[in-house]
Amino acid sequence: MSDALQIGDALDDVRLDSIARLSGIAAPYWNSIELAADRGEAHLVVLHCKQVAEVTRETFAIVKALGSQEADL
Repeated sequence: MSDALQIGDALDDVRLDSIARLSGIAAPYWNSIELAADRGEAHLVVLHCKQVAEVTRETFAIVKALGSQEADL
């Protein structure tokens, strides 16, 4: 295997670890959205949706970088 492929695989492993970490962060926000909605607390639903959106944007940026050695982590 070439050095470039090994570096790319290592970077993808780091990126996948980051995606897993971000998924773990997002999961409680989704739970909070459900609970706030059940309680009728619209302001908390909006807050947690914004948090989910931010985590999703960050995750998507990492996903787009999979297979790319040049992308920043």
